[in-house]
Amino acid sequence: MNSELPDDLVAQYRQADYEVCFGSDVFVVNIDQYSGSMKKLMIAKKASNAAIITAYNPLGRLQCIRKNLRVHLSLQRAFKRHQGFLIESVGIDPAGIWPDEAGFCVLDVSLETICKLGLRFRQNAIVWIENDAVPRLHLLR
Repeated sequence: MNSELPDDLVAQYRQADYEVCFGSDVFVVNIDQYSGSMKKLMIAKKASNAAIITAYNPLGRLQCIRKNLRVHLSLQRAFKRHQGFLIESVGIDPAGIWPDEAGFCVLDVSLETICKLGLRFRQNAIVWIENDAVPRLHLLR
């Protein structure tokens, strides 16, 4: 897919750690790397796919914490209209340059639905995970 996003921004998304917080279990998934923990979660919840999405910092532009929390809660409310299991997640820049971004890992939601939500919340990308438990970066712009 051709993208209007700068290569260095896409590289940052690819290098990020995506932390999933399921109860007392916390695990990290990385783009294009199999995740045994994600596979176990998907099996336990009988899910055929998962996605990780945030509403923080629309269009890759830093926002104040108040604005980020407001859109985060709006995203959470948007998921109440969709069937799917919702888990807190955090996108982390391992270099520590970009601030952490709260988000959600959602199980059993269609790629079409998650992409529509990503666009609605003006995100550049989402993380899509099929049954093989390999997170893949899905660019929206």
